Amino acid sequence: KTTLYTDSLNYDRNTELAYYFTGGKVVDPENTLTSVWGQYSTKTDDALFSNKVKLVNENFVMNSDTLKYNTKTHVADMVGETHILYDDETDIFTNNGWYNTNSERSMLLNRSRVINKEGKSIIGDTIFYDKKDKYGESYGKVILNDTVQKSTLYGNYVYYKEETDFGLATD
Repeated sequence: KTTLYTDSLNYDRNTELAYYFTGGKVVDPENTLTSVWGQYSTKTDDALFSNKVKLVNENFVMNSDTLKYNTKTHVADMVGETHILYDDETDIFTNNGWYNTNSERSMLLNRSRVINKEGKSIIGDTIFYDKKDKYGESYGKVILNDTVQKSTLYGNYVYYKEETDFGLATD
């Protein structure tokens, strides 16, 4: 149920890799990905995109310079500077991690940031963020900032639940 659109496609039968250099679009039932360069493995269902990568879903838009995507699992591996704008209410900035477009769960690495429109942000070495259930857990030199309440939590572990505005920091 995945379709690749491009004006020029190369296919290597030995490696079972298809690739394009002049722009393309991959469409599946949940997502549309566009990029200048792309590669798709018919063996593993893995796609690699670079140069002006854009993933559009009904709930979010992801812009990246490099992105790996599996058309079976619908998991996007972010391996370059990436910005996710989720329903105009949450901004995610990372350069390494993964995002499951079905479950709306992500693991963000390398001092990633999650910022919501209510003025709360979390920065940490590792962030597990569940957009559907509206909570996040972060590890490693974490900063949870609330500009509305004028409060900041610091710790090596921070938990935050959006619906209840509950935050916990330890260590």
